[in-house]
Amino acid sequence: MAWSDGILDDIRRRVGLVDVIARRVKLEKRGREYIGLCPFHGEKTPSFTVNESKGFYHCFGCGAHGDAFGFVMRTQGIDFPEAVKLLAREAGVTLRSDFDPQERQKKSGLYTLLAAAQAWFQTQLNNADGAGDYLNRRGLTAQTINNFHLGWAPQSRHALRDGLRDQGFSEELMIEAGLLIKPEGGGAAYDRFRNRVMFPITDVQGKTVAFGGRALGTEKAKYINSPETRLFQKSRLLYAWSQSRPHIYQAKQGLVVEGYMDVLALHQAGLTTAVAPLGTALSEDQIRLLWKAVDEPILCFDGDSAGVRAATRAAERALPLLRPGQSLRFAMLPSGADPDSLIARQGVEAMKECVAAAVPMVDWVWRGLVADARLETPEQWAALKRRLQKIAGHITDSGVRDEYRRALMDRFWRLRRSSGGQANRQTMPPGASGRSSRRDPHLEVKILLALVLSHPWLATEMSEELGFLDIPDPGLDHLRQAMIECSDCGQLDKADLIRQLIEQGHGTAVERLDTVRIQSYLKRMDNTRHNVRQTWQEHMGFLRQTALRAELRAAGAAFANHFGDHAADRRFWALKRRVQEEEKKLANPPDCADQER
Repeated sequence: MAWSDGILDDIRRRVGLVDVIARRVKLEKRGREYIGLCPFHGEKTPSFTVNESKGFYHCFGCGAHGDAFGFVMRTQGIDFPEAVKLLAREAGVTLRSDFDPQERQKKSGLYTLLAAAQAWFQTQLNNADGAGDYLNRRGLTAQTINNFHLGWAPQSRHALRDGLRDQGFSEELMIEAGLLIKPEGGGAAYDRFRNRVMFPITDVQGKTVAFGGRALGTEKAKYINSPETRLFQKSRLLYAWSQSRPHIYQAKQGLVVEGYMDVLALHQAGLTTAVAPLGTALSEDQIRLLWKAVDEPILCFDGDSAGVRAATRAAERALPLLRPGQSLRFAMLPSGADPDSLIARQGVEAMKECVAAAVPMVDWVWRGLVADARLETPEQWAALKRRLQKIAGHITDSGVRDEYRRALMDRFWRLRRSSGGQANRQTMPPGASGRSSRRDPHLEVKILLALVLSHPWLATEMSEELGFLDIPDPGLDHLRQAMIECSDCGQLDKADLIRQLIEQGHGTAVERLDTVRIQSYLKRMDNTRHNVRQTWQEHMGFLRQTALRAELRAAGAAFANHFGDHAADRRFWALKRRVQEEEKKLANPPDCADQER
């Protein structure tokens, strides 16, 4: 059975070559490619490479070479039709059993027709003063107009129909290509596009498969696209993809903007990696298409509410698709600006600055969750925490999901600390007076984590304070997060907790707490719960005091550098009073035993 190139390309795009091969080969990313031990011959040094963007694997040792279908055929011992059917089921692609030479001939006819329509629209543009004036006002040069094959559809209801019929094309084929509309109630077919600037839409091979039209009159729809046809599925293509893809691959940067004119303005200004969705929100297939050329495409939408909504929808669609090394970045333009107007008013450098300021997807997700959140009560903070955990849960890849959960919760605790929450207002414990400048915060953190290992009930009882800990060391920070997520810590003894943490991959971090100095200190402790709590609070108090003084230093710098800024003034003096109050408490501690260092 024969299948069209479009169907086979669709299957390849949906399943992903790296995903198919990674089931049988342990792959490691090296630059733009992945490398591993060849599954087809015994080797100790990796010579097997996978290039997702080019769609093939190659072994420099034995010469094995092929695509996703070839890999499945060779590793599972099946023929080509079986490999196609297997991967089609996995990709959710329906194989058309009626594909035959006549179908291939019909598609060829559609390609020929659409190429003729493109040429016809281009010819009309030379005779359309209104369209030319519009494009000139938008600042497009003749070279840009020619490079993107822009055209013009006259106001007449039958101009295109008659022009293509004179070239020998049938009305039925024009209807099937989406160029004509056949009234449901009968009557003559008429041109779909009228009084519009025409933008050809091409497939990944650069063949014209559809058109977008921009109205110059009072039509209700400013932009319309061709309907979906045998050749055109709008959710699987990007405007200007065939022109931009080589530049995206070379520059390792892809820029997604909202509309056709944005793309043209950027290309004309030298930003030739710009593409756009086809009048809809960025789809899953379009995201996968982008990832074939660049790991982190940048979404740059207009700085209005519609642009923010479009970016947010794209983030929601991308979350389940994320995998190691592949994500999105987000750049928002100034309010009321689009790429075209920004470049016209401020020049291309202003646009480049916006692109350079793009934030990672995790930051965009975080901003969206906290932008309008009310955080005044414990219940509201708890609701935000639940939303963060739910968002991370949408990610399919377990590794990325875990990292998102950690990153979002770290932001949560930082926000909680900076908000002046209850945990920041607790009384400083005794024992720090006269020694603060000589104590090592990194050691204090290790002692707190070692206390949790020795007394697992602390992970439950002090989970809020454990979350407030600011730990720059990634290994210890991940250990802290694992302790927080261990919901049954209170029921575990020391050995069980350590075993569970080691099984989760935190063995190295656990070993770093098993030093002579720390263990000697813990052995001298009175291990009653009351005393363990006091010890915890003493060390936590020192870290809070250190963080508070750091905030005061930063506020002092802002106060000095922004003289007259009332917000900076208020923050500095409020922090100054808090530091003085805490120092008084440390100088006059409650009557309780101080722990020997």
